[in-house]
Amino acid sequence: MRSGPAAALAAVAATGLVWAYVLLGGGDYEPSRVADPCRPRPFRVTQAIGGLTERLALSALDGAACDLRVSREQLVLALGDRRLPGDPSPTRRDAALRSGLRRALDEAQRAGRIGGIAAFVLRQAIEAAPVGALFDQFLGAT
Repeated sequence: MRSGPAAALAAVAATGLVWAYVLLGGGDYEPSRVADPCRPRPFRVTQAIGGLTERLALSALDGAACDLRVSREQLVLALGDRRLPGDPSPTRRDAALRSGLRRALDEAQRAGRIGGIAAFVLRQAIEAAPVGALFDQFLGAT
């Protein structure tokens, strides 16, 4: 019958933890404001595998979201639904996607993460690639 004191001690500790959380401001949670995708963000790359790829993707999403005049979060949610916000024409969609890719490349080059020759080749690919078709393939659209 030693579990009684242990259970009481655990209950007291749990209650104390909740009170400490509330006293330290845990009850005043406000969600972060959604960032403006048109404002540049610091181009920080983590050391994790794929850190540069992740930063490029986030920057490209910001650029496309800015061009479409929505938040990056709205754009990502819309991608999950397989529709871009406002259902833009294919020409408008392609322009927004290219804009996002250009922005990501520009930011990576300014941060010294991509060299001049690689940036030149990637710029040519961005302009020549059928981004709409690639986008449709990525989302599994027909």
